[in-house]
This record gives sequence, structure tokens and C-alpha cells, in this order.
Amino acid sequence: EFIEVAEVPEELLGNSARVVRRGAEKLGLHGQPLRRNARHCKGSGVCCFGCPTEAKRSANVTWVPAAVKAGARLFAGSKADRIELGKQHVVHAGALQLEADAVVVSAGTLHTPSLLWRSGVRHPALGRNVSIHPACKASALFDEEIRGWEGVPQGFGIHDLHGEGILFEGIFTPPEFGAFALPFVGAKLTQVMEQYAQMAAFGFLIEDRSVGVLRLDTSRPQLFYELGKPEMEKLRRGVDMLARIFFAAGAREVFAPVAGFESLRSLADIEGLRTARLSPAMFELSAFHPLGSCRASRDPSRGVVDQQLEAHDAQRLFVVDGSVFPSSLAVNPQLTIMAFAQRAARHVHARLSGAPRA
Repeated sequence: EFIEVAEVPEELLGNSARVVRRGAEKLGLHGQPLRRNARHCKGSGVCCFGCPTEAKRSANVTWVPAAVKAGARLFAGSKADRIELGKQHVVHAGALQLEADAVVVSAGTLHTPSLLWRSGVRHPALGRNVSIHPACKASALFDEEIRGWEGVPQGFGIHDLHGEGILFEGIFTPPEFGAFALPFVGAKLTQVMEQYAQMAAFGFLIEDRSVGVLRLDTSRPQLFYELGKPEMEKLRRGVDMLARIFFAAGAREVFAPVAGFESLRSLADIEGLRTARLSPAMFELSAFHPLGSCRASRDPSRGVVDQQLEAHDAQRLFVVDGSVFPSSLAVNPQLTIMAFAQRAARHVHARLSGAPRA
């Protein structure tokens, strides 16, 4: 209730999602509007630039003001350089030095381990076990006008392949973003962009079992990640299914994010994609929801933090973000992170009240 989660109403779904729904239904797939923390959304369609109406109940308009109202002090623009660990922790942030009985680090999967490294933590699991939810998208050209930039860009999902580790969700970007997301240059790009009002787009993410590692002894953390064959086959399967959905909906051309298969014009072209020898480098990929670089484990040799999210190597040092998850979730981790945060908050309160470590 606090972040006002609600299903996207039909009038804001957008024609790109409706086209995908039409194709999915013809193939016997089951899609549904997504639930979002934007109950009062007006369908501006510019989510990628930030919500212009504050309808999206992100942390800056919900949790942060609530924390300040409850007595929290906010140091905007400050960067935590390191934490001096001891009986009384000291957070060094530029000219600031803040003493604390307990410190909660929530800098995310890439930067939390980097801060801990600068603070002297040398746990063998620190910066390892990183999953990233590799993602792909495809777009398609139709004879009908779609105007996909109108409505909610990510308001519809298809979950039939979730058991295979593939989750389909809508994605449509305004033309200024869409132009460089297409696999074309020159005259072909111009030709396609002139028909942008007739395009639909959709995407998917996959559950990855491959894991990456962060290099932490640099000015900024560097992630090294190699996509495995199981993940590549999920990507192939996802692109294959998206193309079939678009053709079932009436597309005359599908633009696939795979080198050598950028333009698909028939089901026969899809069969070529299905049987081709592919490598990970042939996919145009993005990644979302990095997780796992400070994984939790009851075993001190395996996890950076324990099951209460308190660091094994330091008293009253907590990590509360996606970095504590031991494996890929295959879904957006927002609610899971919030649930972990609530649980951790109770434990932090207990520890500050004198309770022994569990």
C-alpha cells in the first residue's frame, strides 16, 4: 500500500502491448497487465527519462521522505569513502566523519563490495557470485499505426516460459532512444525510423546460472562475466518466441537482436535462427538487477553476511541490498529486497537494544 502497487489499467496499456497480447493469444500463451508501483500513472511513456509526474512511487518520493520525517538525517551528495570498523564504527565521507553503533550498507551489488573492500573486508566471497539477469528485446514493423510511445512502456507480461527461466515483459522507448537500439545504420535505419509509429517492441530477461566476479582494487569496480551455453540457449528460445508472437500478430518484419538475423520476414527465417550455430557475442544484450556479490550464508566460509544480513567479519555491520542474494531470482527483485530490509531492520533494532548476535 505504501508504494501504491496496482495493475496497469487497460486504457494505459498502450498499443505495443496490445499487439503482443494479440499475437500471444493466437499462440495459446497467457499474458496479463503488470503490477507496478505507479497507481496514479498518466501514461506519459517516458519512464526511461524519469517519471515527470512523480506517479512512480520510487524511493525518493516514498521511503526517503518517510525516513527524514521519522528523524533520519540525509547527507545529499556525499560519497562514503570507507568505514573504519571497530567498537564504534566511523563512516568517512569526504570531510564528514560519522560515528555509528551500527552501519547499514546499501550501495548495490556493484558498489557495496567495493566500499567493504576499501574498509578492509577481505572475505573470499566478496565481489563474487554476481548474477545479472541478461536481457534481450526485439521489435517488429506492422502495417497498422501503433504509436508505441503512448501509454505505459512496460505494462504487460507473459509468464508461460517462466518455468524455463525466461520472463517476457514489455519495453518501448521514445524515438530518441529507439533509434540507437535498432540493429541498423545509414539508409536502412532512416527507412525504419520513418515507420517508427508502426513499430511494436517487447523484451525478456533470463535466469542466469553463470556468475561473474568484480575486480575491487580499482577506482571503480569492474565486472567480469562470461555467458554460459545454457543462458545462450535461453536467449535463443526467447528471441524465437518473440518473433513468433510478432508474426502471429501480423508483423511484416521482425528486427531480432542477433548478428546475421537482424531482419526476419517469415517463419522460415525463424527456423534458421533456431538451428544456427550461435555464440554469446552474436546477441545484443543488456542486463538488469545485478545480485549476489555479498551473498548471505549461515556458513561463514561461504557468505559475506549471515542469515540476519550481519557481516561475518564485523559486528553490527549490515548489508541490505540485492548483493546478499545467493542466486539469480528470475524476477525483478524489488519486493524481495524490501522484505529483506524489513527483516534486517528488526534485527538491527534488536542488536542496538543489546541483543546478542544470533
